[in-house]
Amino acid sequence: MARSFASRATSLRLILLSMTVLSTSVVISALTTQDRMWWTQAFSRLGVFGDFSSLAFNGGLIVAGTASSAFAVRLWLDLFRLRARGVRRRAAVVIPALCVFASVGIMMVGLVPENTIKPLHDAAAMMMTAAFAGLMSTAPRMLRVVFARIRMFTIVCAVVFVAFVGLLVAEVVTLALMELVMFGLFFAWLATLSHTVHAEVTAPAPAAAAVVAAEPRVAVVEHRPSALVAHVARAPRRRPAIVSRPTVDARATGRPAVRRAPSRAPGLSASAARWSRERSGGTRVSRRR
Repeated sequence: MARSFASRATSLRLILLSMTVLSTSVVISALTTQDRMWWTQAFSRLGVFGDFSSLAFNGGLIVAGTASSAFAVRLWLDLFRLRARGVRRRAAVVIPALCVFASVGIMMVGLVPENTIKPLHDAAAMMMTAAFAGLMSTAPRMLRVVFARIRMFTIVCAVVFVAFVGLLVAEVVTLALMELVMFGLFFAWLATLSHTVHAEVTAPAPAAAAVVAAEPRVAVVEHRPSALVAHVARAPRRRPAIVSRPTVDARATGRPAVRRAPSRAPGLSASAARWSRERSGGTRVSRRR
């Protein structure tokens, strides 16, 4: 089962699994929590009561962080496969490493609730935020050669993230809304990246496509002789026949006997007639003594 799951678990499926688990756990915890004013503080408030609501929230964070870690490993393998197409080795290491740090931060938030060890809980939350900020700052520069769409989407996410940080400092929005926006941007960015990388990995190699496109197509035309030419080529060559006219006796006619040259037989060529005249020696005339 593990081998079958690993063969079918693409980076896009793993990040979608993580998003689904996290969103489902947050919705279940928000609907069953005993504190109806949790949204005025932070999302971590949902995991401090020790009831079913807290169990759903903390368990969802742990499962989502595990799936995100598996996504980071799969992304690392896919980016290394794309090094031949322009992905730098540093990008194939730095981006998955930042995804791993963010995944560890998500798991630590679920493993260490806010009411247990608050400094460790806050450090895990800061690790998440720092990893997300690192992805927003380094990914556009590292992937600008290969993935133009990822670069533009990263810039948009970075602008929205910085704007909400400013609103949080100005106390215009709550920390819960800030965390909701950060998680939404983070998973949307990872889903877009995984979709683009998966499309590049499954696409045919550009070198092979260029070779096929540059290879000239030579049409082989088989020249066959026509029926008339083939019949003439197979026909045997025969020597022309010589037809001689009979010689008239001078005693029967009272006129000098004339032996005429053989005439041209019907159907003979000019060369055959000339050959027959040369053989006969021309016209001979015999006179009576």
